[in-house]
Amino acid sequence: MTLRDNVLAMMAWAKQNERRFTPRGVHAEALQSLLPWVQRVGAQTVLDCGSGERPGPLGEMLTEHGIHSIGIDLLDRAEVAGDVHGLPFRDVSFDLVLSREGPEHFLIPYLAIAEMMRVSRGWLILCLPEDTLWCADSPGHLYVMGRQG
Repeated sequence: MTLRDNVLAMMAWAKQNERRFTPRGVHAEALQSLLPWVQRVGAQTVLDCGSGERPGPLGEMLTEHGIHSIGIDLLDRAEVAGDVHGLPFRDVSFDLVLSREGPEHFLIPYLAIAEMMRVSRGWLILCLPEDTLWCADSPGHLYVMGRQG
């Protein structure tokens, strides 16, 4: 099974178990909590690594606030289909680069983070899943990260 197959299997599993692991409003609250940070650094361009399908809720929220965002993911339905381990963007292309619950899916997290830093003008936000919501054996989770990992 390739990494892409693994990610697609994880997405299918997550969709099937969405109600079990994603109480209504959790994602909306999490997205709203990101906005002050994006605004605080004055970001006008944002790269969303591991964005999933686009436009998604984050892209829509940023657009509503006049912030241009681009999403990259392994999915063909992503705005930019590509690998975060080798981002197809020039150095310092974005005011801010973020990844919401993505690093635990990256094959080589340190390489992916180095790539995100390369294309950022200085700001990087990494959001990791809440330890209590996701278990280490979730499909597609290659690492356990957070307070305990």
